[in-house]
Amino acid sequence: MENWIMENLIWIILGLMGIIVFLSVLGEVNACPNCNKWWGRKVEGRKEIDREGGHETVTRYDIHRNLKGKDIGRTERKEQVYVTRVKYLVYYICRGCGHKWTGIYTESKE
Repeated sequence: MENWIMENLIWIILGLMGIIVFLSVLGEVNACPNCNKWWGRKVEGRKEIDREGGHETVTRYDIHRNLKGKDIGRTERKEQVYVTRVKYLVYYICRGCGHKWTGIYTESKE
């Protein structure tokens, strides 16, 4: 076990550094714009402000299996689908200083 750790130490360190960078970026994205407290943003609610329909190209994958159920290949295809795009006004509050602000969030649904 100890030998395995020594042989893969660089990958373990790189993996831990990747996790730290990911959490740092995520914490900063969720920071309060007033006090800059990481992970301070909390969603208080949201209100729909717009809804529109349209078409969007999506990629679908057809999986091919043999008689035993084993995957033997896949085919990629593009498909036009009808989607509904809903735009929301999102209300946020800071867990630290209580600052309130809003943001826009768009969601697409098939």
